Amino acid sequence: MDTKVIRSLTHSQAKDIYRQYMTEDFPPAELKPWLAIEKRLLAQKYVCLGLFEGEALRGYAYFARMNDKTGQAHYLFDYFAVLKPYRNLGWGSFFLRQMQENLPNAGRILIEVENPDCASDDAKRLIQEKRLRFYIKNGVTDTGVTAQVYGVEYRILAYSSGLSPRPEEVRSLYSAFYHSFFPPFLYKRKVLIR
Repeated sequence: MDTKVIRSLTHSQAKDIYRQYMTEDFPPAELKPWLAIEKRLLAQKYVCLGLFEGEALRGYAYFARMNDKTGQAHYLFDYFAVLKPYRNLGWGSFFLRQMQENLPNAGRILIEVENPDCASDDAKRLIQEKRLRFYIKNGVTDTGVTAQVYGVEYRILAYSSGLSPRPEEVRSLYSAFYHSFFPPFLYKRKVLIR
């Protein structure tokens, strides 16, 4: 019997995962302070999901959330990881195939992936290409949009549950997310969307 399940995390579960796993799974430069995440979580502008086998955690995903004028919610993957002992066993693929059912009123789901075309060396490029292939293989679309945020080059992907979004739509939504994260002067200095 398959006991894989995705569930919303409680505030305390999200905080515990941040402290226990995220500080190891993500480089310090990429990890927001917990208080920044918590502020958005309390304002209902953030969603934290856990991937479980029964009651045992196997992975997690944290999303920024933004509602449009119609009330539809759009999401930007902020953090996604499968716990180290469970990587390369299908857990990440399961999550990507099932995640939309666990995101209330989901419209677009955008994903930032480091752009392998801009990797600083061959080893990083191979890792980034592998990550990109993983997402594409699991039904995520490369939108053709690229961005630079705080000097990190990204390709912007979209979870595709129908028609692929137009690049101008992706740019607009992605820009709206970062305008909600940063004051105008910082956005202008640190975010470039192509």
